[in-house]
Amino acid sequence: MQNQDSQQMAYHYIIAKILKGELHPGEHIVPGRIAEAIGVSRTPVLAALQTLTVQGLAEQQANRGYFVAKYNLQQTVEIYEAREVIEGVAARTMAIKGEPSAIARLREICTSLESAEKNGAPIAIMPYDFQFHQYLIRNCGNGFLSGVTNGDKLIVMALLCGLPVLRAMAPAAGPWPPLCPHGPIVDAIEAGDPVGAEKAARQHIRDTLEKYRQYWENADDLLASNANSYLSATTETQY
Repeated sequence: MQNQDSQQMAYHYIIAKILKGELHPGEHIVPGRIAEAIGVSRTPVLAALQTLTVQGLAEQQANRGYFVAKYNLQQTVEIYEAREVIEGVAARTMAIKGEPSAIARLREICTSLESAEKNGAPIAIMPYDFQFHQYLIRNCGNGFLSGVTNGDKLIVMALLCGLPVLRAMAPAAGPWPPLCPHGPIVDAIEAGDPVGAEKAARQHIRDTLEKYRQYWENADDLLASNANSYLSATTETQY
């Protein structure tokens, strides 16, 4: 029992590091460091890494160890196509039979997310983004939907798809480009509009995917541009 608790602790610790942008796609996950950070042996950490590998959130490479999963454009498209269907149904269902307290809580999460976005970089809002979409699926009023789809895993996968994009989008100075808003989803749910809620949720996923498509299509130019901007900014501040 204690070993299971330690494994769960390790699992959630690694997920939290991913959501905070502290572990990036393709980055090596060192079991010893994780074990030391949370005060457990390597055994439960390795078990947690095996679970993450089975879920597609980590990769095991022969003689090299474990790495955070890294997705290409085709995988990103497939993940977001699945999300569009699942979250569209979740939003529609919540608009029809969501508990008032659950809808009020979703609004609170949305407000916190929007506040965090105004005050920081998009990578910093990833935990809030995860919480919003997780809560929508878990509390939509369809327990079967949440259980069968393993919504948590799907959302983490989607955020992993977005991490390279967010890092590449980072401006050397000034505000970040705007992200796709969540407010219209909650507006429609609060209005008891199932058609509008599903449409808003699907549009949110489509718009996010479109941003990622643009990144993949222009990745080399975008990375070069941001690198040059960064070098210019740092050169100007040297003494």
